[in-house]
Amino acid sequence: LMCPPALLALDCTCIHKIRHRNKESYQSNSLTRWSEVSRRIEMWTSVQELNELGEYTAVELHQAKDVNTGGVFQLRQGHSRRLQVAVKPVLQSGTLPLMVEAILSVSIGCVSVRSTKLQRGLDSYQEEDLNCVRERWSEALMKRREYLDEQIKKIIHKQEKTEDDVEREARLVEQWVGLTEERNAVLVPAPGSGIPGAPAHWTPPPGVEAHIPVLFLDLNGNV
Repeated sequence: LMCPPALLALDCTCIHKIRHRNKESYQSNSLTRWSEVSRRIEMWTSVQELNELGEYTAVELHQAKDVNTGGVFQLRQGHSRRLQVAVKPVLQSGTLPLMVEAILSVSIGCVSVRSTKLQRGLDSYQEEDLNCVRERWSEALMKRREYLDEQIKKIIHKQEKTEDDVEREARLVEQWVGLTEERNAVLVPAPGSGIPGAPAHWTPPPGVEAHIPVLFLDLNGNV
């Protein structure tokens, strides 16, 4: 089985200080900011068996439409085996300075028998970290929205507005509208948008799962 690439997203709130002039530039800046706090990593896993020559070689990987993982290992009974795992960042998948130094441990467990006809197929996809990213991002947007509401009200309640006040009010309202668009983009991302949780919009190579899970690294917690 070749496991799927995983996206690592970090919580960052300071990015909302960017000003936007129109919807197109706003969407572009939003995607750019996501790429700055994310990086895609691939984890490749293979099972190797000892052959007649005394060498470990990768076993055959069987793929089928009803299998959601990268494939099914074809194991032979009575052979010595070992597991090979490799993790590496994907080039041009984000600018987060993420370095993979070493794999500390690998374990296998919870082996179970499942019916491909009666039960939903298993894969590596999970939404626990994705929901955490969306929650943190929504909280940051709400704080920013409260700040914009406060600043807009101060300008509205002014009896005499200067030219700078009018220009600043227009910018604040534009940012307020942009926050709603960004929140919708985070909760319901477009396919292939690059935003965490976006539906799969690619044809994965052989041995790779189609759905990419999210791993969340919280820099504000105890890392």
